[in-house]
Amino acid sequence: MLASSACFCAAQTGAPPPPPVQTPPTVQTAPPVSASPDSAGTPPAPAVPDPTPVKKPDTPQESRVTPPPSPATAKSLYVIGPLDVLYIRVWNNANLTGMVNVQDDGMISMPLIGQVKADGLTVEQLRQLIDTRLDEYIQHPDVSVDVTKNNSKKYYIIGGSSHPGPFPLNGKLTISEALAIAGGFKDFANKKKIYLLRGAKKFPYNDKEVSEGKHLEQDIEIESGDKIYIPE
Repeated sequence: MLASSACFCAAQTGAPPPPPVQTPPTVQTAPPVSASPDSAGTPPAPAVPDPTPVKKPDTPQESRVTPPPSPATAKSLYVIGPLDVLYIRVWNNANLTGMVNVQDDGMISMPLIGQVKADGLTVEQLRQLIDTRLDEYIQHPDVSVDVTKNNSKKYYIIGGSSHPGPFPLNGKLTISEALAIAGGFKDFANKKKIYLLRGAKKFPYNDKEVSEGKHLEQDIEIESGDKIYIPE
């Protein structure tokens, strides 16, 4: 009865009831991670950078070696001169085919086309010229030109050679090759004092050195009109 009276008195006086007791929220913690024996006390490995691509050095281009001209090409590049003897062939035309001499003035003569200047022309240039001139008289002429005798280009061997005299210069030729073509030397020839005379210019040549593979730069290429002197 007294408790009811107390509650009743509190309600009459307007005092608030005591606040309820709040329980703090439970915080869930993750279980501790046990360190493995291998990783305990070991610092982390440094990051490995991405490998930089290595630039390959530029590969030099293969040098192109120009091959020597074929015999057919070398023949077509021969420069015709006075007194050369040519064989001119026109296919399927016997009247225009045959031997033709280059005259002293460098001209040749053929039926239908008359006089043609051959001196100073290569074999191929003369062939094309004849072909063009004949085209006025013959439909699609087929012309070929060959040098059967070289009389315009010569070199000379003088002195202690087994066979001195003039020799035709048909292509590239060195002093040593020219001396071999002439058949060698006489018994008392001075092989160390040979020289080539080209106009007023003198080129010494020691055959003993060249034959031993020494100072090969003196074994120069011969030109038309050169004279090789062999002292005795």
